[in-house]
Amino acid sequence: MDKWRKVFYDDEGTKLNYKFPKKLRKDSEYFAAVLQFMDTLIKDLSDNGIEKAFIEIAMEYRELIKDVLTNYYSGDIVLAYTMIERLIKEYKRNGIIFSKLSKSYSFNYYVIENRKWDHFLFYRARVGDISNENKEDVLKHTPFDKISKIGSNRFSIPGQPCLYLGSTSYDCWIEMGRPDDREFNVGCILLKKDYEIINLSTDIWVFLEAMKRLKEQADKEMIFKSYLLSQITSFCIDEDNRNFKSEYVISQLISLACKSNTINGISYISKRVSTNEFGHNICMNLALFIPYEQGVKYSKSMISEMKIGTPINYAYFNKLKRASLNLSFEPLPYELKQGAIAIGDFENQIPYRETDFYDYDKYLRQITLKKYGIEDL
Repeated sequence: MDKWRKVFYDDEGTKLNYKFPKKLRKDSEYFAAVLQFMDTLIKDLSDNGIEKAFIEIAMEYRELIKDVLTNYYSGDIVLAYTMIERLIKEYKRNGIIFSKLSKSYSFNYYVIENRKWDHFLFYRARVGDISNENKEDVLKHTPFDKISKIGSNRFSIPGQPCLYLGSTSYDCWIEMGRPDDREFNVGCILLKKDYEIINLSTDIWVFLEAMKRLKEQADKEMIFKSYLLSQITSFCIDEDNRNFKSEYVISQLISLACKSNTINGISYISKRVSTNEFGHNICMNLALFIPYEQGVKYSKSMISEMKIGTPINYAYFNKLKRASLNLSFEPLPYELKQGAIAIGDFENQIPYRETDFYDYDKYLRQITLKKYGIEDL
């Protein structure tokens, strides 16, 4: 494993090429930046004596991504989609990238082996005054009669509602642009279905741990492919007033291919964290594709597969007396795996359990379980 570590790390820590999410200033920089990432990786693999099979995969993906983007920019979107769909069909035949929620390495339910989960806990936020709205509808997907309001998001399909969920209230807060307390409303959603998803949350340490644990060569190669695609979809561009976003092209093609191949959703690390090291566990996102149903506002089939909590305003929560809430000591899903959890960056990090967001998470879970008469996790 030492040679793999030398691919990604030097004496100063993570090499610059492998620090994600990767920030760019201009949309026009994206194409070259993706290829530069792949070229540098291929060189590092070769310089450190990594097996030929992995170098060949990296070279293949480099050319594939180049062709997908070239075809898309040239207007041959169908061909670009077809190339991505081939990958998705390959992934669906393997339990590394494609899995159920209960087995996904993006979330921690797999840590407790052989347990049948009755529900999976996530958080969803809304910004603004929701006092005059139906509290459960607030947390549902965009109504079918308001698809004109759906923007272009990283893992989405234009005009198709998608239910974006976060692993914590903090995750929701950064995803919503860090709104003021009085504008921030969060509730729990308990998913009753063990959805089948594509896992695109493979960062360096996930990859290295998997390489130590996995026995089959095919599985090792698949986790490497997952790492590549996770990074390629983790570029962020800080350019205002764009109608088109190049960094969304591959992600949106993946989403379309997933939906076309009856895959329920995609998991990924929030792209708003300082680095991916601060994204696992507490800043993990799940995008669920909504099946369209004519003549109704909300998908009856999907809504029947979840229990929707009551959204609570963050400013209101912070006025409650925490001592009187009797918050449960039962671990939240992101605590099932041992290890330190912090927010911030390497220069200024705070243990998550010392934040108000942590108590907010527990309170929202507590009132949701109570609402549905469910015992704690």
